[in-house]
Amino acid sequence: MRWVVFGLLLASSFLAGAPKWVKQCSGVAKLSKGNVIACGSADILDGDVDYAASMASAVARDKLADFVLKDQKVDSKKEVSVQLPSLLKAKWVDSSRVYVLLGMDSKSSKQVKVIVQKKPSGVITPPNNQKQTPVEQKISPPTKSAAQPPLQKEITPKN
Repeated sequence: MRWVVFGLLLASSFLAGAPKWVKQCSGVAKLSKGNVIACGSADILDGDVDYAASMASAVARDKLADFVLKDQKVDSKKEVSVQLPSLLKAKWVDSSRVYVLLGMDSKSSKQVKVIVQKKPSGVITPPNNQKQTPVEQKISPPTKSAAQPPLQKEITPKN
């Protein structure tokens, strides 16, 4: 029981000195003072702070992209690509987590390029100059075309 209380006190002491945005990091991107800001966090694994910062930045960019897609009323069922001009506003490194605050100008959020990607039809056809592997031939054997003569066996006379 003492260890649980000690752990809670230790965790709260780390967050006591943290900025306000770190404490509210689990939320969505927000519009604040003419800027769209989003926070992301990630665990520090094997002491690799740079990797955790990269992962936290990816989480924050996802939140910014969600904000832009909702703002531009893009269909969420479609697969899209968003090119974000975000800036690193702040980074906070805790004992076990990294927090990253990204932001972008609210005017530029309305001008973000959103690319709707078309889904493939599901049928993959090899190019004409590419031969199928034996496994692919068993799955879908090549069709005979009218230009090819039928295969004939050579019969050699037996003596």
